[in-house]
Amino acid sequence: MFGVALSQRSFKKHLAGLLVAVGTIGLGVQVASAAYPTANLLTNDGFETNLLTSDVNVLGSPYMQNIWGDEASTITGATAGVTPHNGKLMLSMTDDGLVATQTFQLIDVSAYSADISAGLLTVTGSAFYNADQALPAALAEINVFFWDSSENTTGPTNSTTAQVLDANPATWQQLSISNIPVPTNTNFIIEQVIYGDVSLNVNDGVVHAGFVDDASLTLDTVPEPASLGLLAFGAVGFLRVRRQK
Repeated sequence: MFGVALSQRSFKKHLAGLLVAVGTIGLGVQVASAAYPTANLLTNDGFETNLLTSDVNVLGSPYMQNIWGDEASTITGATAGVTPHNGKLMLSMTDDGLVATQTFQLIDVSAYSADISAGLLTVTGSAFYNADQALPAALAEINVFFWDSSENTTGPTNSTTAQVLDANPATWQQLSISNIPVPTNTNFIIEQVIYGDVSLNVNDGVVHAGFVDDASLTLDTVPEPASLGLLAFGAVGFLRVRRQK
């Protein structure tokens, strides 16, 4: 697992600790204030519009919402043996020269504040990943982060185990995080897609990319006690503070 690599203000606010929490939740309250699960809350989830901004603008002032903020990415059509999972375009992520290359989207979830404050909601995030045909073992991950109304961290980082992608450019692999409890004072959720930089290099002098398509983030009600079981969630890996762009 290469974990999460973050930047800007939130990483000065206690994202330097790694947490592993295991607990049970037993809420059977029905939620009537909104329709759940929600539709996909991400904008440009399939990267079909060629709009990106710097990660600095998403993770720091002006805290731009509903646009992907990247470190070393472009939006591209079919390339390097890879065809988009859907549509004509996909996100291409390359080595940013540090530890991991990341792209983020910040989503305002304050419209669901009553149900979030009551501890009734979970979040599920997913995306499809593929890699340049020259890369034998690209390492990918997806994460979600929670902020309050002042962009302070409200809960642990929740992430998948980093997954080594197969070497078949015809195969898209979905990574997901499911039914993660939303902390009660959350106003914003960040979805992060990420590749390990080392895994994007094969020492041939060519820039290779990992690709992302069809990302999603939805809110849902906490599962009923009978189906919940033991829910484990944790933060993995390492954090870094990157240079200002």
